[in-house]
Amino acid sequence: DSKHPPLGPPRHYRYHPIQRQTLIETELQHTDPFAQPVWLEAEGRRFLAIWHKDRSGNPQGAVLIIPDENTSPASKRRLANTQFYLSEHGWSTLTLAMPEQPSPKAPPRPAPPDIKKPEPAADNDADDGDANTPSDNSADTEPVDETQVVYDDSQEDQSGGAPNDDSTADTDNAEQTAEPEGQPEAQEEAASPTSRIRAGLDYLTSQSQYNNVIFATGTGAAYALATLYPKAAIITSEPATNSDTPDTPEAIESVTAIILLNAKHSVTGEPSLNFLRGFQAIDLPLLDIIDNAPGKSALEASAQDQAQRQSAAKTSNIVLYQSRKIHPAPLGQKGEQRASRIIRGFLKQNVRGMEKNNTDNTTEP
Repeated sequence: DSKHPPLGPPRHYRYHPIQRQTLIETELQHTDPFAQPVWLEAEGRRFLAIWHKDRSGNPQGAVLIIPDENTSPASKRRLANTQFYLSEHGWSTLTLAMPEQPSPKAPPRPAPPDIKKPEPAADNDADDGDANTPSDNSADTEPVDETQVVYDDSQEDQSGGAPNDDSTADTDNAEQTAEPEGQPEAQEEAASPTSRIRAGLDYLTSQSQYNNVIFATGTGAAYALATLYPKAAIITSEPATNSDTPDTPEAIESVTAIILLNAKHSVTGEPSLNFLRGFQAIDLPLLDIIDNAPGKSALEASAQDQAQRQSAAKTSNIVLYQSRKIHPAPLGQKGEQRASRIIRGFLKQNVRGMEKNNTDNTTEP
């Protein structure tokens, strides 16, 4: 539309991660009366988390939700149902905003084909003496009215196809100063996933929550194990970042169970993470769920990964291992979804009233 200038390069209109999280906070204030946005700090940087406080009047504990990469903490499809029904049945939830991962680059566009115009026949072509006549040439190109297309003096064609001079200048400047894909995220230097998880656990203990469960989806599972069992899950000779934070040991010890949903064993750009080594170090009750929400091919990969975890669980320190394969709730389904019911059942049977390091004095509410 000639009335509106072009958007220009993505860096001109791309939201900064903090801006996106602020928009989520503003939207929640108008759409979810039970959600309380809180801003946490990790490695000196702020990030958003969403707190759903227990509404049952009979608190059981808290669930720290670690979403998959590039999943909003306010995701209506994957998280909202679990957040709502857990908080209705005694479990407060804290959902973290994880660092955004750059989207894979699209392959470059192929070069346009080089279409050459047919060469005119030679003048000495004796077999077709009329082939060079103007009338025949015009007949060969009859579908294209060159007098109107080539010499069109409309406003847009005068500028060589650009809507206006300003847009041409912006494009030229963008080509000279173009930033690599993902550069705004890199400039932000977002706090690492493990530091965010520790900050989330610290927040829970600051709210007097000492019976905490980690619920990790997708790549969040690998980061959760790297936080709880860094010696096993992280292959590195360097000490873990912020491992000497005073509140971290108490917060880590407050975790009493782990729930995984469509856990991914590898994370792009994190070669030091060894998921299965961290998995075998788990010494807590564990619920392992997969569903086919991401698609059939993803379900096959998830099933293969779960088979590896089932095998690894037999030689691990896991106190209790349960695995489930379910169908996701259809779009528009009302009421509590099956995944939420399974999670609540697992918590009620295996985690209710427990506190790690005090299992001999477990109390029932």
